[in-house]
Amino acid sequence: MTLATCSLTGTIQDSSEVAVIGALVFAVPAMSPAITSSGVAIYPQPVQTATSTGGIFYLNLIRNMDFIVTIPFIGFKEKIRVPDSDEYNIFNLTSVEIVTNPSSSTSDPADPNVNW
Repeated sequence: MTLATCSLTGTIQDSSEVAVIGALVFAVPAMSPAITSSGVAIYPQPVQTATSTGGIFYLNLIRNMDFIVTIPFIGFKEKIRVPDSDEYNIFNLTSVEIVTNPSSSTSDPADPNVNW
């Protein structure tokens, strides 16, 4: 029995927008065992990867399952539900605010649009 997986991707950069190479990324099952819709108990294996020279990482995880994802380098730890998709940006599954244009932010703390 082969379970469908989703390739979760993400990119990590430093504050100068330089790719972070070798940052470890961990995903462990949030609950084990998990029961499939056909009534089969499965134990998804923990997964570990690291960012490439472009700061990019990939995690192939079982679809429709919950995992705890940890990226120690950036202090990230969150439970996510893997989507029923071939590929997906992992940060779109989290509560982390997505910054669309970091270079346009202002340093005025009274500005409600400051992202810090």
